[in-house]
Amino acid sequence: MTATYKTNEHQRASSTQRYIEKRGDAYRSHEERRRDRAEQQARKATDRLARDLRHASEAAYGQRQCSSCGETLPLTTECFSISKLSRHGLRTDCRACHSGHESWSAREKLIASRKAAKDAKDLAKAEAQAEREQISLVKNTPEWKEAQRSKHKACEMLPLYTALTSSCWRAWGYGLSNSQLAVELEEIVDRHNRRQFMEMHSEAFRMAAEGKYEQMDAYDMAHTWEALEDRWNGILRNSLDTMDELLAA
Repeated sequence: MTATYKTNEHQRASSTQRYIEKRGDAYRSHEERRRDRAEQQARKATDRLARDLRHASEAAYGQRQCSSCGETLPLTTECFSISKLSRHGLRTDCRACHSGHESWSAREKLIASRKAAKDAKDLAKAEAQAEREQISLVKNTPEWKEAQRSKHKACEMLPLYTALTSSCWRAWGYGLSNSQLAVELEEIVDRHNRRQFMEMHSEAFRMAAEGKYEQMDAYDMAHTWEALEDRWNGILRNSLDTMDELLAA
């Protein structure tokens, strides 16, 4: 007996119904599948022709369009990574896209911005180094050293005379006795470690240290030490002005 599997209309209909129930919405008839296969083969042929034309164009012009960002770049290892699986031995996506950048131009902009930032940083370092060298040259001049010595001396003497002047004006204003003033002056001089200097250069302090209270005059002492305070103030200002002029020159 000849086999009649799926040859009569009833069997074909039942088989189709079973496939529809099994596949559901994904069911496609033989005619639809044959049509899809024909379209797929046509697309493959078209894609193969386009690919061959693209490869021929790349070989002729030495350029390739990146498969990711679409930019046309020279067909060199600088723009494309090496790959044994791709035509011409280079990847189809550029190095920028392969490394995570949006495109080759975005990568170039990033590199340019980083280079500009580095150049600016190097320039700032060079300028700072040149400025340090210039300052070092200035600080080695005799004028700077003399101004610096005057500044340091003024910074040492100015607080001493300021304290002595303030003490004398306070004693004169509140009517303190000369013995109390003498004790306070000695404390100030000892606090600044200037006893030997004051005994050598200040007759008023020598009178206070030797106990000659009747010869002391708080008003005259205040004026004398106030004048010395102004003198050291002037020396300090002049030394600072000199140092500023040397740096600005």
